[in-house]
This record gives sequence, structure tokens and C-alpha cells, in this order.
Amino acid sequence: MVRQGKDGQDTGNLIANSIKYTESGGRIEVLLVSDPDAWKISIRDNGIGISDKDQKKLFSRFYRGDNAINSKELGSGLGLIIVKQYVSMLKGKISVSSTVGKGTCFTVGFAHGNASFAGAVNLDKDDIPVSSDMDAIDGQDPKNIVVLLAEDNAELRKYMQLSLMHHYKILVASDGAEAWDMIQRMSPDIVVSDAMMPRMTGFELCRNIKSSFETSHIPIILVTVSDDRESLSEGLAAGADDYIRKPFDMGYLRLKIDNIIHNRALMRHKFLGIGHQDPVDNDSMDSRFLAKAVGIIGNNISQKDFSISDLSRELGLSRTLLYNKFNAITGYTPNDFIKLVRMNRAIEYFKEKKWSIKEVSAMVGFDEPAYFSTCFKKIYGKTPRQFIDELLK
Repeated sequence: MVRQGKDGQDTGNLIANSIKYTESGGRIEVLLVSDPDAWKISIRDNGIGISDKDQKKLFSRFYRGDNAINSKELGSGLGLIIVKQYVSMLKGKISVSSTVGKGTCFTVGFAHGNASFAGAVNLDKDDIPVSSDMDAIDGQDPKNIVVLLAEDNAELRKYMQLSLMHHYKILVASDGAEAWDMIQRMSPDIVVSDAMMPRMTGFELCRNIKSSFETSHIPIILVTVSDDRESLSEGLAAGADDYIRKPFDMGYLRLKIDNIIHNRALMRHKFLGIGHQDPVDNDSMDSRFLAKAVGIIGNNISQKDFSISDLSRELGLSRTLLYNKFNAITGYTPNDFIKLVRMNRAIEYFKEKKWSIKEVSAMVGFDEPAYFSTCFKKIYGKTPRQFIDELLK
């Protein structure tokens, strides 16, 4: 059985489409038929109709037929593709037959019984389909990657949500001001924002994100209809990590999101670099934060009791904000990051070949050499002795 909420929504979209392109006094019929193989619902009208050429592109993104464009009705060309995606998720079929000047008939069909829906779709608490086919991105479960979509066009916003929610956890905002409020409360992993929105533009939203210490680590992709250099330059100057132009393919947007996630993972991995002392290579707010944190830990490297509370106090941050910043920028908890800085310092000491493993462990804040060796192996996959024998001799 199809869930009533979404099935009704699809039917409503098709009926709304018929009303939009049927003259006042016209006729619209809704027919429900059950045959031995499937049940079908058809919405038939005597409106403006769709040409054979346009029917071939009807379910393409942002496409509107020539006669629809010439009509007085506004539209983005997304309604039918949204319906098609919902129907496909439920393993159904949608078809269209039409004659210009005579009318159009859309038919949606589903097989009888529940068996055909097995594994087809899962629904969240809002009855929105969620795919169970998730691929890990650099070891991260996509279901844990929160993407905030800020878009004032309701139809496009819904389409983007529908297209991306198979891969990430999606939050939506209808304008920049709402998005900024949600970002401060929910701290998403990535923001995808339209450049031009009411109350607060995407450019303003981007500047807010990048100028606030609490949110500066959040990457943002700006969506724009403009192709001129001035608009693109404004977005990049505001701190945008990337941009994409309308109309766009959702696969291309997903690729940009995944690239940002991947690049962030690369930045995290470089903290594992053997003997890497300087984790920053630019002058961003986040880079200055990390440089300061590394400096504070380095100044207390031999203090075995130096803790998250000490680091939090010296940075002037709450423990919660400290955790969020470290996790977002480096992928480590503050406690693990302190250990990593200690281990990198230990490697520097090993390179000097002046001290024993026991002496080095004490120099970097470990009073138990066995625990030092355990932590070292957990990070680098080798014990200190193996590391010295294989890499430093």
C-alpha cells in the first residue's frame, strides 16, 4: 500500500497542474482503475495540451513546454520531476498522453500488494522517503552529515530536499534569516544557499557564517542564476567555499558537496602527518584558532595533568563550543587532539636521537611508558620502538 500522505501529494500536484493549464469552464477528471496487475489513477483535462516534442522533455529538470511558457501561468518546471521521483521511489510508473489544444492525461500506476514496495523506500517522521542505500564518504556515514538548504522558491527547495535526502540529513530554510537562525542553533555540516533571497541574501548569510567564530568552520555553497564575474567575485569574497549556477544537475551539486566533505577529511588526515608541527597553511579564522590551540598545548606538553578544561580556559571557550570546533575542523575530540599534538612532539624528540622512549614519554606528558606506547600505536599503527627501527634508522 502507498502511504496516503505522499500519494495524495503527488495526485494534488498533478491536479494543480491541470487546473493551471485548463481554461476557466474547462473539465478535469480524476479516474481510479484497478486491473489484475496494478491500480492506476489518471488525471485528465481538456486544457492547452503538450506537444510531442515537449512530452519527451517533460520530466527534465527546469523544463517547461513552449505553450506553457507562453501562457500567463508562472512555474519553475520542477513540479512534474518531483512527482516522478516520488513515484519512482515507490517503484511505480507515470506516463502522459496529450494533444495540443485538446488536453492531457497523466497516469500513475502501482502494482498490487506490499511485496513490490519491499526495500523500495523508508519514510521519516514527516513521511518523506529516505533511501537506505548510503555510501560512506571518507569513512563518514552520510546519514550523519547535516546539509542545510536555504532557498526561497518552495518548489525548488522541495526538489532539492527530495534529491539530496537519500544521501544526507537535510534541513531546509525558506530565506537567509531563517537559515542563519537555524545555523546558530543546529550547526549543520554544510550550507547550500541561494544567492538572492528575501530578508537576508545568500551573500549576507555567507558573510555572517564566515565572520562568526562559532560558525566560521561551516562550508557554504552559493547557488546563483548570474554568470557575471562580479556576482561570483562577491560570493567568493564573502567566503563561499564553492558556487553553482542555475539551472544545475543535482548530481553535480552532490559532487560539490562530497568534494567539500572529502577535502575536509584530507585536512583532518594531515594532522596525522609524521612530525607535522604546523597544522595550518592559510590565514583563516579556523587556522588561527588551530595555531593558537597547538601553541597552548605545546607550551604545556610536559604537563601530564593538562586537560580539556585547561585548554578550554586558555582559549576562552566553553567545553561545548570547544568540542564542536575541534570536531568540525579536525575530526578529533579536544582530548584526542591534545594526544595527537603530544605524539607529534614525541616524534620530533625521537628524530633528535637523544632520549629513550621512557624519557620521551615523560617529556610529552605521559607518566606511564606503556600507556604512551598504546596511544602512539593507536594513532600511527606502530609502537614507538617499531617506528624508531623502521623509519628513523
